[in-house]
Amino acid sequence: MNMPDGNALFDKRQSLYVDLDDLMQLVEEAMIVLNYDGMIIANNILSCELLKIDRAENGISLRDIQPVLYDRMMDYVKKMQIGNKKISRSIERLFIDNTQRIVSCGIIHAQDYLGRPSGIVVMMREITQRTTELHESQETCQQDTCAFASSELPQYSKPYIGPVRLQEHGVINMVGSSKPIQDVYNKILVASGVDSIVLITGETGTGKELVARAIHEMSSRNQQQFIAINCAAIPQGLFESQMFGHIRGSFTGAISNYQGFFKQADHGTLFLDEIAEMPMETQAQLLRVLQDGCFFPVGGSRLVKVDVRVMAATNQDLSRLVRDKSFRTDLYYRIKILEIATPPLRHRKDDIIDLIYHFINNFNHRFSRNIIGITHGLMRKLLEYHWPGNVRELEHVIEYGVLFSKNELIDLSDIPDTLFQQEPMDMMARAHGAVTAVLPDTGMEKCLSGKSVTRRRERVIKALDQTDWHIKQAAAILGINRVTLWRWMTQLGIRLE
Repeated sequence: MNMPDGNALFDKRQSLYVDLDDLMQLVEEAMIVLNYDGMIIANNILSCELLKIDRAENGISLRDIQPVLYDRMMDYVKKMQIGNKKISRSIERLFIDNTQRIVSCGIIHAQDYLGRPSGIVVMMREITQRTTELHESQETCQQDTCAFASSELPQYSKPYIGPVRLQEHGVINMVGSSKPIQDVYNKILVASGVDSIVLITGETGTGKELVARAIHEMSSRNQQQFIAINCAAIPQGLFESQMFGHIRGSFTGAISNYQGFFKQADHGTLFLDEIAEMPMETQAQLLRVLQDGCFFPVGGSRLVKVDVRVMAATNQDLSRLVRDKSFRTDLYYRIKILEIATPPLRHRKDDIIDLIYHFINNFNHRFSRNIIGITHGLMRKLLEYHWPGNVRELEHVIEYGVLFSKNELIDLSDIPDTLFQQEPMDMMARAHGAVTAVLPDTGMEKCLSGKSVTRRRERVIKALDQTDWHIKQAAAILGINRVTLWRWMTQLGIRLE
């Protein structure tokens, strides 16, 4: 059998053109063609029925018809271009005529006759009914563990599909509509319009760097560098060199000139995460840069001037560190000009559902999966859990579920108990200092004598009192990690009331 050569195959392929209009009417899914500006180039009858649009509306922007879908498609275009992908999938929640529609989308890059990228083709299939049936099936099979009684949480009795995006705030890659996160959005909008220093506070995993990046992206410096530095990761002896640079030969190992982080971020933004870990000596130098915009590199005699916007973040109480004389008072008041406090996830549980489906969509795209939701049993667990690791912990749980679920709905059985802290604790009680220490029958006495148990309990309580019940700092005083401290507290019966 004679096989045609490559050129012949190319010629045959070039001749296989079909009328786009005929093709769009033949497919059994809603279909629209967009250019890279989001303009509707073509669409079929099924898309008109699904999106409630007129075919005469070709040539207008999808943003004017479905702003949520427009933003999602433009996001996928950017991701596909960066990753050089031709096909992507997502699950979207659209509101059409005040009715929620769950839509499965397939996105394909379109090319012109010369093979140049020219837009995207979006295939859409409504799966609202299918999703509802899947949930009803789960409820029938697992009523004891998966279903909610309508009297318990009626607001969550509908299928949980698709993320809610808040275009009205213009905040990039931030999800949620609760009152605490709305307050954060408002402060982001204020901070993005000015050029002052910003201090972002909050527990680990609440999205402090995400807030800083959103401010940068919405500011006048968004075309310049955003450099994020974790101060806790820099060895103390290298802090000055890393921040301000050094001159060749200024110390052993300085084999060439080095531009520090401030010079690298010139005209852009420098984000100093965990600023409380910065040595006192470097704090004094940082204060001068913030006041005068200039510094001397290590070993240098020439003053370097920079134009850098500084944002800082911490999960510690800086005012207490000032009282303890481990953080400079003048620097504290210099950076505490515009403070944004990121709320812990336990204070914004109304956002958990939106966050879950935001992460499902992201991981579907990253891992080429097609998860469409989670069961009622898992939803109940996620809503009742206390989330000591905040949004980052939730993200890791959903990532695990997307990777290992064998069904379209992630179930509680897909998530190992090791991903959750075993003993929920009332974090709010810590602020009131209420504590009860009781020694339960945990079996620890088999390893420690009664006096040893008593001494350990006293040490733990003393360390917690010294740090205002800050787990990370108390663990550092005791010379153990946070997980070990949590385990000791459980074994010793130390709990918050």
